[in-house]
Amino acid sequence: MAEVRWTAPGRPMAAAVGDAIRHLQAGDPLRLVRVVAPDSATVDGLRRALPLNGGSCGAEIGGTLRLANEIAAPDLGTRRMAPDVAVLAVVQQVLADPRTRPAAFATCADHPATHDAIVRAASTLVGAFTLPGDPAAALASLAAGRASATAVVQVVTTVRERLLRQGLLDSAAIVRIAARRLGDRSVPDADLAIAPLVLVVTQQFNPAHVAMLQALVARAPGVVVVATTSRNPELSVAAHVSRLVNADVFAPEH
Repeated sequence: MAEVRWTAPGRPMAAAVGDAIRHLQAGDPLRLVRVVAPDSATVDGLRRALPLNGGSCGAEIGGTLRLANEIAAPDLGTRRMAPDVAVLAVVQQVLADPRTRPAAFATCADHPATHDAIVRAASTLVGAFTLPGDPAAALASLAAGRASATAVVQVVTTVRERLLRQGLLDSAAIVRIAARRLGDRSVPDADLAIAPLVLVVTQQFNPAHVAMLQALVARAPGVVVVATTSRNPELSVAAHVSRLVNADVFAPEH
């Protein structure tokens, strides 16, 4: 089972990550240890702070999506991430066609603000497409029958399907491919750059990445989860950590 270490945010977290790196290196300061953080701000903060907290020689620090791209790359072929301009173009196509334009957009389909709002919605809702089963149905249930919300979900789903047919992927597709490769035991560890792992879990953790990180934790030869605490119980990351390590864990009380 992965080891879980709780820490306060900020410099204590950096110190805990540095300690975890040295623990996994087991006396070999050049041994590769992969540090995965949930967002770019945490990655940048750790890169600046670790030299002041015992150093990070031998550690590779990156975000979850960067790791997903690296793992998924051999299966992508000619497919690539959809640039924002491509998403915008398909949004405009869907809204311009009466056959695919929901009635809720009848009076504003050609307005640039509508196009920009749909592009932002697509970015916000992308995590739902990492869910098992029918993500579109899950999004529709979130709309709760509201005409405007249902229309947004319909357009976002249609846009995503068209982009995928063109070989243009979103982050959800990349994460799903990476999770599948990690779960496929016929793929050698060397092809996945498997290494001892320090997994950083903060309030910025994205639940859409759980399945991929679960598979990574299951394959890594050694895992330390460094999780930040919060004085607000509603912001606790304990539920995420429990899913990642497949065991009940509880954050210490302040």
